[in-house]
Amino acid sequence: VLRVTKLHAQLSPADQRAAFVTAPAGITKVVLATDIAETSVTIPDVTTVIDSGLHRLMQTDKRTGVGHLRTARISVASATQRAGRAGRVRAGTTYHLFCRVELGSMERTLLPEILRSPLEPTVLQIRSLFPSDPRTSSILLSQALHPPDPAAVDSAVGSLRQLGAMRLTGSDGIGPDGVGPDGMGPD
Repeated sequence: VLRVTKLHAQLSPADQRAAFVTAPAGITKVVLATDIAETSVTIPDVTTVIDSGLHRLMQTDKRTGVGHLRTARISVASATQRAGRAGRVRAGTTYHLFCRVELGSMERTLLPEILRSPLEPTVLQIRSLFPSDPRTSSILLSQALHPPDPAAVDSAVGSLRQLGAMRLTGSDGIGPDGVGPDGMGPD
């Protein structure tokens, strides 16, 4: 008998907890997980990991500046992390759905998300937290572990201003309604 649960960031905390409930004797638990399970959690009774070698990642289209999700090969570091999820508490096995040749052609690590995703949400979040100084986004992002190109930050600020989501000056810093162009405030 199988008990199938899901584990991904869009689930409520209560639904996520279902993946951590130990299966009763005679029941095989299957957890279908995104890369949320790659590094941030340990499910004690996982003994087998089946790794597709794929993940969905946010990437900015350089031509349009718009972010989109795409399916891509994981990095060697991700494959190693995924393999480490099996047998955290007892012996385990990992099955990779890709061959050694593919593993050898994978990037060693993934480009950090801040360098491949649209910066507008991050800039808007920073501006909502520090509304008095319009330069705060540029200053903070320049000090990030992997700082984005200053031109990309300036472009994001320009886009937000053009959309009316951010003011050039003033004490509030964000758009007329205090919300982003999607009608929502920063996360």
